[in-house]
Amino acid sequence: MSIDPLILTTGDGGGDRLAAAIARLIVDGEFGPGDRLKLSDLANRFGVSLTPVREALWKLEGSGLVENIPNRGAVVRGVDEQHIMNVYEVRGAIEAALIERAVAVATAGDVARIEAAQAAFERAAEGDDRRALLLADADFHGTINAIAGNDLALTILGQTLQLIRSLRLRVGFDPVRVREIVREHADIVATIREGDARAAAQRLRLHTNGARRSMVDALRRARDR
Repeated sequence: MSIDPLILTTGDGGGDRLAAAIARLIVDGEFGPGDRLKLSDLANRFGVSLTPVREALWKLEGSGLVENIPNRGAVVRGVDEQHIMNVYEVRGAIEAALIERAVAVATAGDVARIEAAQAAFERAAEGDDRRALLLADADFHGTINAIAGNDLALTILGQTLQLIRSLRLRVGFDPVRVREIVREHADIVATIREGDARAAAQRLRLHTNGARRSMVDALRRARDR
């Protein structure tokens, strides 16, 4: 069963691993918006019973990748611009709260790990591998968020990021946006290094707003092609 570190659901049970494998099929385009996800077909494909498939689809519904429609069952969600903006609004609120807490409790070692994650992203930004870029970005934000020590917030955020990252894998990055991300990450790290929690949250929100605009623009371009 293929597991993608960019779209892992929270937890480590069988339902989580199966949800990640199904999510990968959606990200890779095997299932598109509106396609039905049949329990029996997925159970046969992965060699499991119907129960873990139901659990996996329930988890993917929570992440926004799947929705249950009366008389049709589980289908791949069709994503519109308003939904994307809502997702980024949630992400911005949670990550802003997490970074404020992280700045308040970060040790010198924590700051060094954040700086290392920033440097790794900058190296990834020099190439054209969107998966490597997303992994580096996930590590940068994940390093900061983990320092805050709020497991509930991380669980909710993980579900939110699953949809964002699956879409980004599909549409890619504009080179201009990649350069912006490098600068925005540097600004975020500078506020952390200075111990300025409020400024860090403000920089994080600006970063999230830029990501939202970039994603909406990318979806519009994909729709118009």
